Amino acid sequence: MVVEAFYNSLNQLLDQQVDPGNGLYQFVNITSDRGKGLEFELDAQHHAWRGELSYTVQRTIDQQTRALLANSPMHLVKMKLQVPLRSALLASAELDYEGPQTTYTGIR
Repeated sequence: MVVEAFYNSLNQLLDQQVDPGNGLYQFVNITSDRGKGLEFELDAQHHAWRGELSYTVQRTIDQQTRALLANSPMHLVKMKLQVPLRSALLASAELDYEGPQTTYTGIR
């Protein structure tokens, strides 16, 4: 099992926002954002079968408004299973989940 903590500091970013004058979307410069979180990852193998499971909890905010960034989910889950079919052929399936997130229009 692997546990990782992370912190991101990004500056001079572009963000999509609604122009209040005409209601159209436009890209504007935002000052910066900060993100932090934890990731847990587990890998297992039994003979030639292999499985992976990871969970991430994160929070990213706009430093200017202190609001959560749009399209930035708080929870992420990934599961993967790999099975051998023949000597040089594998079957693999992956499932990704993203938790609820607010869109640019404010819909969750």
